[in-house]
Amino acid sequence: MLETVPDAGQMVLVSHSLGTLVGTDRITRLPPGVEVVHLITAGSPLGMDSLRRLLSGGPISPEKVADWLNAWCPTDAVAVGCPLADDWADSPTDLAVVNARDRAHGIGEYLSHAAVARSIGSRLAV
Repeated sequence: MLETVPDAGQMVLVSHSLGTLVGTDRITRLPPGVEVVHLITAGSPLGMDSLRRLLSGGPISPEKVADWLNAWCPTDAVAVGCPLADDWADSPTDLAVVNARDRAHGIGEYLSHAAVARSIGSRLAV
């Protein structure tokens, strides 16, 4: 992934499920000139104690992240450790959403919420 990232510029990163752990790890390895203007985590297991211990520096928002929205659904078993704001330093903004019970963890469900889509779209508008 890092081979394709430019040396400088702004980035919006949307991650889902275990990809939120990979994404937050990769943010710490970005070139110095890259700024993450917005991070979206959806259906994230980052609230689980076992996963927080895997993160470099623990549950701390990466310095390169200007703004972080964590979308989670109370019936999503993967997001069992959410909301994140209670356990993360420089915590994300948590947004509880209601996904269809049989698709509680689906990325399509998360992205279909107007607040999530608006959060992404507003950072992409030029």
